[in-house]
Amino acid sequence: MPGKRFWGCFVAGLSGLLAGAALMLLLAPGRSETGMPAGYPLDLAPAGMHSHRQKEVPAGEVPPTLSLEVLADPMKERTYSLRLRTGHFRFAPEAVSRAPVFGEGHAHLYVDDVLLGRIYGSWHHLPRLKPGKHEILVTLNWNNHDEYAVGGSTIAARQALEVK
Repeated sequence: MPGKRFWGCFVAGLSGLLAGAALMLLLAPGRSETGMPAGYPLDLAPAGMHSHRQKEVPAGEVPPTLSLEVLADPMKERTYSLRLRTGHFRFAPEAVSRAPVFGEGHAHLYVDDVLLGRIYGSWHHLPRLKPGKHEILVTLNWNNHDEYAVGGSTIAARQALEVK
């Protein structure tokens, strides 16, 4: 039968464990209105919804082209690599948020109409999508973030994706 010393250590250890657990619950981040943890590094609020202005390709210029390939990462489930192929377009991360220059810029990545960020090259990593049906949308954007457009249609590529 354990002695007084054992039970004293046991009660002290258990008390410390319970106090630590209670403190963790008190300090844990809550949920934001979007359902993401309050400390989540991306702000996926409605301001991030797809809503940029368009800027038409100048008359007489060859419009940029864009295609999108979504490749599953064989080592990590629900993780993907996006491959962008462009024509008549140069990624110019050094000029982002500056005056528009025809033929250069960056891309914007949306998942289910929520802006996740900018793409500055032909490959992009897309981590851990939730299971279900999603739409991946990539738009070509001028340096000032306006969308490249031809005849009122944004130059974009989209792909439906079902994540298991």
